[in-house]
Amino acid sequence: MEAGDSHVEAIKPYCSKNQVVSFIWAVCSSIIPSYLLGTPSNWRILRRNISKFIRLRRFEKFSRKNCMQNLKTSMLPFLSNKRMTIFFHFTFWWLNIVDKI
Repeated sequence: MEAGDSHVEAIKPYCSKNQVVSFIWAVCSSIIPSYLLGTPSNWRILRRNISKFIRLRRFEKFSRKNCMQNLKTSMLPFLSNKRMTIFFHFTFWWLNIVDKI
């Protein structure tokens, strides 16, 4: 690879799906406190689900269920007690209503 080739590589008008996933994960992890994301295993699951979402084709669907798939809610500190579990169900109920509007 010549020096000129690396310059051309740097000004591509697009980026790879992996770069998009990395960017979205960086934004999420900087906005959301790490203790709200739970354990590192949950972090990997969330990142994998973000990757699945980014790799969808034009008419493929990605539901809230797909988004939360394999996520261990017992490892999320804000959902660890009964009151927060009720809050979690309320949040999904609310998102379902908003989704239908």
